[in-house]
Amino acid sequence: MDKVVVHLTGGLGNQMFQYALGRSISINRNCPLLLNTSFYDTYDKFSCGLSRYNVKAEFIKKNSYYNNKYYRYVIRLLSRYGVACYFGSYYEKKIFSYDEKVYKRSCVSYYGTWQSYGYFDSIRDILLRDYEMVGCLEEEVEKYVSDIKRVDSVSLHIRRGDYFDNKRLQSIHGILTMEYYYKAMSLFPDSSVFYVFSDDIEWVRENLITNTNIVYVVLESDNPENEIYLMSLCKNNIISNSTFSWWGAWLNKNKYKKVIAPRMWYKDNQSSSDLMPSDWCLI
Repeated sequence: MDKVVVHLTGGLGNQMFQYALGRSISINRNCPLLLNTSFYDTYDKFSCGLSRYNVKAEFIKKNSYYNNKYYRYVIRLLSRYGVACYFGSYYEKKIFSYDEKVYKRSCVSYYGTWQSYGYFDSIRDILLRDYEMVGCLEEEVEKYVSDIKRVDSVSLHIRRGDYFDNKRLQSIHGILTMEYYYKAMSLFPDSSVFYVFSDDIEWVRENLITNTNIVYVVLESDNPENEIYLMSLCKNNIISNSTFSWWGAWLNKNKYKKVIAPRMWYKDNQSSSDLMPSDWCLI
């Protein structure tokens, strides 16, 4: 039976891009989607978070040959010579760039970040259903929901964490300046209430100097999907250079939403045009 296997890596935002690509291909071919989670067997910073969603995929068990380290080594070696596709595997060519060959190759196994909305914009309604959370919301999440829906809510995400602590990531991504956030906030009316999300909320409390209406979102549970869910409920969104808040904005169902995003996603000014929907405002 034909199938599509996507190899998951990174945090929840990255996983959601990878699943979205696989879902699109599996629909295109009318075949099952499998998600390889072996990356998280040896990487403890993140875990696979897709199981909280209504995803239509099978998570590959550890005894699968796709999880075999020798298999992965051979595929990586073949990709260096551009011939991995002839052995059923396809590697992403360039980050943030839509690659139409993804749909033309009859590959089984897909490796990459696949951070282009072009891969799945045509199945938006399907993904909105797939990314509905299963089970009951925690009480601490529920307490924010009614107010977010009632007021002129704007999510504002400030990512520091590994971008700040990890020198390699800092050299690649960089940390957005507070001027970016102040400019973004100025694009919304005075009636707006900004719901602030961050992995360093105490730093933000001390450094976000503003007279606007602010609500700091603090959740005790370490479930990132809860924050993405709350971001998606806000009427508008200000995102950081992070796939985490990107998904909070993309999943926002408000057809009149305003999304503010950073023009510079990486420090090297690499183009992110395929990452950003055309109706988002870049500053």
